[in-house]
Amino acid sequence: MCRYDDGVGHPFAVDRTVMPDLARLHGDKAFWRLLEQRAAEVCEVVVAGPMPPDIATEVDYERALAALRKLR
Repeated sequence: MCRYDDGVGHPFAVDRTVMPDLARLHGDKAFWRLLEQRAAEVCEVVVAGPMPPDIATEVDYERALAALRKLR
């Protein structure tokens, strides 16, 4: 998982052996519980800078596009 200056977040990479566990997850916090359960197997990759925004909905995507347009 990525560790940013202000926390941990996306993107995540998982080994294919974890796929059956991922398929059984339900709810938006389930992945974090899986990470806690398998903490000994988790490797953090340090990434300089703040955590990027989570874009999970069309509204999130539009908000991100608007922010990028302001940078131009």
